[in-house]
Amino acid sequence: MIINGGSRSNGKWFGRHLTNGEKNEQVSLCDMRGVTGEMIGEAFLEMKAVASGTRCTNYFYHANINPQADEHLTPEQWEQAVDRLEKNLGLEGQARFVVEHDKHGRVHRHVIWSRIDIETMVAVKMTNDYAQHQATARELEIAFGLERGQSVLEPGRDGERPERRPEQWEVFRGKESGIDPVVMKEQVTDVWNRTDNGTAFKAGLEEQGYILARGDRRDFCIIDQAGHEHSLARRISGAKAKDIRERMADIDRASLPSVAEAKEIALERRRFMEEQDKTNNALRQREELAKAEAEKSAAIGKQEQQKVEAIAKDEDLKKQAIAEDQQRRDQYRKDEEQKAARAKELNAPQLQQQLDQQLGQLRELQQRRAFEDAYLAQRAREAEDAKRARQLEGDVTNAHGRYAQALGQHYDVRDPYGSLSRAAMTEHARFMQERQSLDRQLAQEKDPEVRKALELRKQIEAADYMAITDRRIAAQSEIITGKLNSPEAVKSRERAAAFEQEAMQLREQYREHQLAREKSHAEKPQSEKDTASAQTERQPGRQVTGERSTRHAPEPPLMVMDGRNGKQPVTLVEFVKTVPERSPAQDARMQNLERRREQQALENISQAMKAGKPLDGDDVKNLPRRDLDQIKQKGDAPLHERVNQHQQGRGQPRSPDKTPERERER
Repeated sequence: MIINGGSRSNGKWFGRHLTNGEKNEQVSLCDMRGVTGEMIGEAFLEMKAVASGTRCTNYFYHANINPQADEHLTPEQWEQAVDRLEKNLGLEGQARFVVEHDKHGRVHRHVIWSRIDIETMVAVKMTNDYAQHQATARELEIAFGLERGQSVLEPGRDGERPERRPEQWEVFRGKESGIDPVVMKEQVTDVWNRTDNGTAFKAGLEEQGYILARGDRRDFCIIDQAGHEHSLARRISGAKAKDIRERMADIDRASLPSVAEAKEIALERRRFMEEQDKTNNALRQREELAKAEAEKSAAIGKQEQQKVEAIAKDEDLKKQAIAEDQQRRDQYRKDEEQKAARAKELNAPQLQQQLDQQLGQLRELQQRRAFEDAYLAQRAREAEDAKRARQLEGDVTNAHGRYAQALGQHYDVRDPYGSLSRAAMTEHARFMQERQSLDRQLAQEKDPEVRKALELRKQIEAADYMAITDRRIAAQSEIITGKLNSPEAVKSRERAAAFEQEAMQLREQYREHQLAREKSHAEKPQSEKDTASAQTERQPGRQVTGERSTRHAPEPPLMVMDGRNGKQPVTLVEFVKTVPERSPAQDARMQNLERRREQQALENISQAMKAGKPLDGDDVKNLPRRDLDQIKQKGDAPLHERVNQHQQGRGQPRSPDKTPERERER
């Protein structure tokens, strides 16, 4: 088992490294303790915020626990390993989180601790942590029965000291520059073994793209292609400092460039290579563009040739089709002549049998048309029922629309988690504002029927909000844990289903209540009208003309609510201006269906006008085009007249020649 780590400060880089799903087949957040955030980036920001009150720069400690590829620990053993390392490092009780990486079947875990003690606001000292890594690894190997490793610091070890591995910061630097320190060590060691003096070694390094430089604190250094400095002794396997000094004796250090000069040379070479690459890429792109143009020209020529051939083929096919059509006509004429000749030979029973077959086919066709008419009527009734339900629930706020508006206001692809959090907070704030508005309306409303409607609306919106929130929590739980149908996700979905069932039952109650209110409002104006008429008759000096007095206040303009987009009501004239032209029906069945829709629309508009509610946009759209044009020119008056005509003609019996059966026969 290998354990390494150290104090770090670059939380942003480690956040990307720990959540990298490209280099790791699976990334899982296993444990989080002492932090309020639920994401890795939020945990790093919280640790950094705590450390801002101190002078500590390396505010967190990162450790990597890596068993061998064929060694697999249970979840309990992983927890024991993390706790044992935490105790040996003196980080007990500190805020931490654990991330597991699964790479090609080999599992290892990263542990991040905050070094700041929140009680004393002092950073925990991390001295001699390398020895604690080695000691913890040996303890865990014994406790879990793993293969024993050999520690460099272990007393009485046999053999020579093992090769020193690259430092963790060197590994990170190599990942950014693309130069692996292990591969570099193999290349430099190969050059060392193939040469026998300093001059040849220097030339071999130049062939590999490295520069031998005069060190500032050591005799010799190596500068790689990215301009990074490396110790010569640490990049030669098996060589000691004495061997290096003897081999490099023929090299004059004063003739070598300094580290700064060598870095500048390396960067200049790199810029030159990048320019060469750009030039080569430009040439390659030109060649590919020329090749593409040539292929395009060839394809165009081929297409033109194919078009010419296709036109010629079409002409041949047309000629062949004309000839075949003429042949079929001749054959048809011949067949008709033969049929006429055979018909003369047929007797009366055979003719009667053919007539019976044709009558049976006619009856079957009539039954099919009747079924189609019944199906269209059923679809029309279903559409009217759905529209009526939307009209009754028009005051209830759509929870999905509220969240969509919050997302549109705050979502940012550069900060998905933060923007989603802000959108959720905005959604919650709007929900609370709406509830406060409903509470104020409830406090001010005196009518018990209106209060009941407001209470039902408040309960429906609360159930909708809780349902969509639990659905979102379930999805976030699966993303965080990396598992589908996690326990928290299952619980959240069960709660969401319960809230959705509750909302459905409340909506049914709300619609029934609204229907009862509409019925009572429809009956109330008639009783008020009778009372007013009686009072007028008891006043001898008052004159009334028709149903309205000359002092009656002007009626307010008719308003229209489009239930599909949830916008604010607009005047009837403004809404009619936005209704697009509709192509007239061609066959009798579609014309009959349009007349039914027109009658149903007038019935719905009449009920809405009696109840004092906004008209439904779908009902207005189902009116004939001539009525819409009159509304544009004269305002609301044509619609009032049209509704009065509908109400007067609704109770009259239909004439015998206007029945559906007569219309269908026509």
